[in-house]
Amino acid sequence: QSGTFSAALIASGNYWGSDYATVSGTPVYMTVGGAEGDTRVGQFRQLYEDLFVMGADVRFDILLDLDHGATCEQSFTEERIAWVFSHQGNASGIIISLPFTYNR
Repeated sequence: QSGTFSAALIASGNYWGSDYATVSGTPVYMTVGGAEGDTRVGQFRQLYEDLFVMGADVRFDILLDLDHGATCEQSFTEERIAWVFSHQGNASGIIISLPFTYNR
């Protein structure tokens, strides 16, 4: 159906084993807590870089001083959700970005 799309807002999730090629056409917004450790932050940074190189529409935030639980609870802000819904599909199924504005 024209205008429908899928998108992902990953809050410190587990992406290991995913096929990046199948995700690269999907808008992805990722968050990870800075207090989750350098290894975990590095894994998400690598995923961001890999998807970016593949041409994905991807954003990545490190939430400083937040552990895993707090990151999961605090990631779904109005601004991040607005970014996800600033996309739409067209008749070809291609995701297009609309002008992104965030109004409080």
